[in-house]
Amino acid sequence: MAQPGHAQPSSRSEQVSFSREGLSFPTLVTSPGTPGRHPAVVLISGSGASDANNMLPEAQAFARAGIVALTYRKRTEGYSKFHRDYTQLADDALAGLALLRNRPDVDPARIGVFGFSEGGWVAPLAATRSAEVRFLITVGANGLTPAQQETWAIANRARRHGLQGSLNHFLRTAMRQVTEGGVFPEPFYDPVPTLAKVTVPVLAVWGGYDVLTPPGESLEVYRDTFARTGHRHHTLKTFPDGQHRVLGTDDRGFTKRADYQPGYLDLLGDWVNNTAFSTAASTVDAPAKQEARTLPREPLSWWETGWLQLAALAVMLLGFLGFGIGALRRTRSVRPARWLAGLGGVALLGALGYFGFLFSSNASVVGGPIILGRPLPYLVLQLLWLATVAAGVRTALAWRRERAQVTARVRLPLLLAGTAVLVPFGLYWGLLLP
Repeated sequence: MAQPGHAQPSSRSEQVSFSREGLSFPTLVTSPGTPGRHPAVVLISGSGASDANNMLPEAQAFARAGIVALTYRKRTEGYSKFHRDYTQLADDALAGLALLRNRPDVDPARIGVFGFSEGGWVAPLAATRSAEVRFLITVGANGLTPAQQETWAIANRARRHGLQGSLNHFLRTAMRQVTEGGVFPEPFYDPVPTLAKVTVPVLAVWGGYDVLTPPGESLEVYRDTFARTGHRHHTLKTFPDGQHRVLGTDDRGFTKRADYQPGYLDLLGDWVNNTAFSTAASTVDAPAKQEARTLPREPLSWWETGWLQLAALAVMLLGFLGFGIGALRRTRSVRPARWLAGLGGVALLGALGYFGFLFSSNASVVGGPIILGRPLPYLVLQLLWLATVAAGVRTALAWRRERAQVTARVRLPLLLAGTAVLVPFGLYWGLLLP
């Protein structure tokens, strides 16, 4: 058997391009290099920027099986970490399919689309938007919304680090804020209505150790949707020891090896050649067992909305950082306020900095050793927030006793107001929870 990632000597690769919406898409066409017309497939990559070589091992596997494969660089405009449109991405793939249809070595009656990961949301859309798509392949595809998928994936990373308690509460709260606040792209895209419209033959593959896409639930969605719509020509396959891209893994999916699961790359071409255009009966594997199920959507209550969270931050920043210690140097009775302002400012800025770091890494890196189920930076932050509350109580009592002697009649109440806001804010985000 040929090694994964190495095309047969007779195969060839061509660098071409196609255009859409004023954009040029650098493209790599990998073909068998044998005479005649062949089946063909457009490969759609996963999330993030990708060039034409991104899905090359799969493209070469198709070429070894006598199938022309097209891979392309993802669009550079209209796609970012904060914005994307799956319909637009599906139409990009269909523009690549049009390029294939015009090639003399391609049989236009046997062209399909392949979607990996995020491409698993895009490829079914392409299959329902053009009658020229004759088969559909997905790998690591989601049967759930992007918001559910990403929340589940971050929770998996937290479990891997052994995180317990309130930091998990924070991660869940942060994902709700990001998705419900419109920062996360296409958060509530539901793939089920699109899957229900799919009529072409389908091969859907998952790795049993996938920690990015819920493999068991996604297979169940495909299975149940096809049962409901009467779809009769599908193969739903799980490779129990594979990770997200069906590569090998030594730690149950969190890292990947370079080798694909035995039989996976061969399956791609064999299915197109021997099953997609036959009358073979559908086959469905048992769903992979997940350590945890995804969580349902929880819309934000009015008091959780983004503008109120920002207002709370503004009050705390104004209270702690705007407090002029120099204005109170002559007032002994409010000396605890100096500690309150210092502790509060460090606690607040430290939390913003650490949470920004944590969110940018999607909880793949937590920034320190785990102590009592918490990363050391987070444990320090919790102690700072508790110390700030204690300093706030002490300052309030001192102000009450000697209010008449206090000269800073605006700044000190504002400092205490910031402390009052800090308590429910810390409870909501988990910093004051066990």
